[in-house]
Amino acid sequence: MIVPVNESNVRDAAVVHSASWQESHRSFCKADFVALHTPGHQEEYLLRKMHDGSRIFMLIDRDPAGIVSLKGSLIEDLYVHPDRQNRGYGSALLRYAVSQCSEAPTLWILENNVRARKLYQRAGFRETGKRKNVTNGLDEIEFEMNPFIAEAALTEDVLAELISLSKDWESENSCYGYRANQCTDIEGNRVFLARDQGKIIGYLFGHCYRSENMQSVMPEGSSCFEVEELYVIPSRRSVGIGKALFGSASDAVRNEAEYITLSTAAKNWKAIFHFYLDELDMTFWSARLFKRIRGDEAK
Repeated sequence: MIVPVNESNVRDAAVVHSASWQESHRSFCKADFVALHTPGHQEEYLLRKMHDGSRIFMLIDRDPAGIVSLKGSLIEDLYVHPDRQNRGYGSALLRYAVSQCSEAPTLWILENNVRARKLYQRAGFRETGKRKNVTNGLDEIEFEMNPFIAEAALTEDVLAELISLSKDWESENSCYGYRANQCTDIEGNRVFLARDQGKIIGYLFGHCYRSENMQSVMPEGSSCFEVEELYVIPSRRSVGIGKALFGSASDAVRNEAEYITLSTAAKNWKAIFHFYLDELDMTFWSARLFKRIRGDEAK
């Protein structure tokens, strides 16, 4: 559970921040400086940040486990308590922070923080080239999520772009029977977008439902999320955008759905099966095949 931090629970957030900050800075900061960052000291720091407009969130799994702050689309203060690390809490906090951003999120990390760098790169963040010196010859490096992938409201502009992209998809003739969407095909679904410089370069939309007559693979009435469409423009394929869209949707619906389901009519079945089975770790369920056994001459 991720909750907002306010004056009533800021002390809990400060305890996490203090323990994690001290642990992460101990190897390159003087001991007396590290010791200054007590829970009381970090509580004052977090209160100042909130007063200056930052939003702070805390992940609780029985006990407080991690925090992250957000000002506009700048992500800061992502810390997980040393005793609660390597359990996915950092990734969960990062995904939540990204979901709160209205534009491409950015963040800064110390150049010697290899662990954080790997976390952010796996999530789709890339170096922008900006650096700033902080202390002891260490630089901070700016990262930006590119493309920016998150759930989006279905505005008129977004709807128009999705319909236009579906026309491009239809013209590819890559799926049996695919036809460009109408408004009613998309409305009522949850929509996830991949944007680059504000332009949509990929999308996923779908909806939650309860399973019926699917007992061969799941209990009757299981909560599911059906992926209706997953599309990436041709020039941006094979670089992880489809996988990131699927991951974003999975994280967003995890508390509402136990399974993700989908159907595919892609003509290049080998590529699509590799994507869904090997890259996304889905499980094969069923297939409907055809073979023409009589030509026109038999009529």
